[in-house]
Amino acid sequence: IEQLHDFFHSKLIFIARDGRDVVNSMHHWHNDMFGNFYRECKEASTLSARAKSVVNALPVEADSADFSRPRPDKNDPYFESWESMSRHEMMCWYWNYCTNYSLDRLEKIPTDRWRIINMSSPNLASEIFSVAEFIGLTGLSMDKICSDLSTKINSIAQRTGDVTIRDDWHNWSDRRLAQFWKICSPAMRRLG
Repeated sequence: IEQLHDFFHSKLIFIARDGRDVVNSMHHWHNDMFGNFYRECKEASTLSARAKSVVNALPVEADSADFSRPRPDKNDPYFESWESMSRHEMMCWYWNYCTNYSLDRLEKIPTDRWRIINMSSPNLASEIFSVAEFIGLTGLSMDKICSDLSTKINSIAQRTGDVTIRDDWHNWSDRRLAQFWKICSPAMRRLG
């Protein structure tokens, strides 16, 4: 992030989304589409036929999407327990780690060169319009932004035609929600 800013003197946008929504979405992409989130996890998954076929066709050592995901290093409090963590806990760790990693680096560049856009905001269309102005985009209208926000871009339904209603984090068990808060509280606090 610092190098991008220094080299291009670019303005940067950090897209923030409620961690519960992100982790929930990761579960759906894992179970319904790819089956490859933290393949070292010993917990069994309930994979769709599509996800099973993807995993079966892709050897672990060739799964660059999975092995490129960060893992805790020896200084991380979750390093020792990583191998025994559930996939949910691993996904929570991923979101918390990536969010804090990005914010730590953004905070090292001048505050007038970056913005956060909160995808969970009740005023999301206004935030998008404001960010577009910040980076110098022209030609956007609030009507177009609102129209675009009503579509599901890069969703499982859009990719597969499967319009099955999937659970959201509001249906998580108390245990799953407690695991989320234990791991993700630092990033959730930073995002307000």
